[in-house]
Amino acid sequence: MNRWSSVSLCIAALLLSPVPLQAQQASGGVQDVEAAYPDSSEGLQKMLHETIEAVKSRDPTKEATLIHTLIMPEDAMWFKDEFGPSFGPRLAVAYQKITPELEQQIQTVYEGNAQRGWSQPKIFRYADAATVGSPIDNFLNCMDVVVPLYQTAFNGDRPGSQVAVNVNTPGSKVVAGDLPGYYVYAKGGFRFVPQAIFSLLPKERPIRIQLDMNVMRSKIINNVQWKYPEEAIRQHIKGKVVIHFVLDTNGKIKEISAAEGPRILSDPVLQAVRQWTFEPTTLDGEPVEVEINLETGFQINGNY
Repeated sequence: MNRWSSVSLCIAALLLSPVPLQAQQASGGVQDVEAAYPDSSEGLQKMLHETIEAVKSRDPTKEATLIHTLIMPEDAMWFKDEFGPSFGPRLAVAYQKITPELEQQIQTVYEGNAQRGWSQPKIFRYADAATVGSPIDNFLNCMDVVVPLYQTAFNGDRPGSQVAVNVNTPGSKVVAGDLPGYYVYAKGGFRFVPQAIFSLLPKERPIRIQLDMNVMRSKIINNVQWKYPEEAIRQHIKGKVVIHFVLDTNGKIKEISAAEGPRILSDPVLQAVRQWTFEPTTLDGEPVEVEINLETGFQINGNY
């Protein structure tokens, strides 16, 4: 056999050799984990049970993969989708700040549960604010579209934690039992959100009413006007524009978007309306948010 034949056989052997298990798990482990546990009490219970069993059987790869999936992905829009553009971004920023230490906290608690033989948690599912107490009812009420919150009881019939106090550092650390917070199903898998994040929500979500722009026009304090875009004039672009916006309880723009109209026409209107402020609106003496549709347009020779 000549030298080039030997080299070719070596290359073929490398290409046909099996991929190491760790590499397989690294490339597809997260997707496999998320597909295995559906959005249900049984799905969460199975995932947590198998995580504790991975600790007990000393399978660090599976343990790390399962725990890592409990962290909300960085690109997840879950907080904004559930709590809106007013509350959501603040919660997302707070979550990202604690993410580096959250994974270690989860690992500590689960390994503590494995040492105590707690591997089959009872699961509590909350999806109806009318049937649960504070503060869970408030967390659900603050959602734009309610999604279930899950809680565990690893030892007994109620959620509880075992803590350890370090005399050299202030505070205490949860070392076993139940993580202080809630599990949610987002982007195809269960994620854990500490209660401290949900506690940033307001105690009560403001009431929102819808009013006609003709009613609200007299309440404008700062009215910035827009101009017909020169480029649109040159291109003879005309048409109707509809801007949808929401005022907070102080009369400031909270949410705004273009609902209708070509972008070349809607952009200057958006820029102007973003600067508007209104007198606060009340309902039965209580401040409320106001949802408004502003219809305007640009005409050429009196026609849209």
